[in-house]
Amino acid sequence: MTVRRDVALMELIRHGWDDFQHYLDTDSPPPLTDADVDADAVKRD
Repeated sequence: MTVRRDVALMELIRHGWDDFQHYLDTDSPPPLTDADVDADAVKRD
């Protein structure tokens, strides 16, 4: 089996990393998303 580089996927990863690098450079956290917050009231209380 030959595994080949997916150029489109690599560009997507690179773009995401470049966006995230800003937070590292400025020592600031990225904003929270819905996936970061548990909306379950039972767990929250």
